[in-house]
Amino acid sequence: MKHFYFLLFVCSIQIATASDRLLFIENRGDVKNEKGQTENASYYLSTTSFDLFVYPNQISYQFKNHKANKVIAEKITLQLQGANSSVVVENENEVEKYWLNGQDRKTTTSLLVREVYPGS
Repeated sequence: MKHFYFLLFVCSIQIATASDRLLFIENRGDVKNEKGQTENASYYLSTTSFDLFVYPNQISYQFKNHKANKVIAEKITLQLQGANSSVVVENENEVEKYWLNGQDRKTTTSLLVREVYPGS
């Protein structure tokens, strides 16, 4: 059985302090598009310079530029053609609970998506 692993290599991101870690956070209606509609991303990762959204069949990067009390964002989406859109994005190794809007969220440093392509 083949598995598709999401690997994140961050080479030039400046982190505020050495103790900051990059963690994927479970999405429970937190992710909204530019129209304020809820997105169905399974997990997301957010820094001051970019956001990463992981869906069952796509990955989206949103690059942020902070200028004069505004944030200008540009989004790039990598669609996995022919991918199974009903797969589950799994938390490979839960790190800690993260509280947001009164709900606890799972966090992880890595994700796993099984059977992305039919017959794999």
